[in-house]
Amino acid sequence: MWALEVCLNRGLIMADHQRSKGIHDDDYVKIAASGFYHVRFLNTRSEYLGNIVIDTYISDEDIAKKDSCNTI
Repeated sequence: MWALEVCLNRGLIMADHQRSKGIHDDDYVKIAASGFYHVRFLNTRSEYLGNIVIDTYISDEDIAKKDSCNTI
């Protein structure tokens, strides 16, 4: 549900209630054109995947600190 909320906030999906916030278990969702582009095309581009890692949030502090200098 968290991931759907993020996608809804960023305009990658649309919910049947047509709001940009607040998704529930009984809401229907549909992928938007920008979401389709992300799923279908961008994940096949190595430069996109290489740069998205920089912006990925890691919630586990031990994993974030482990080998942070050796990941390149």
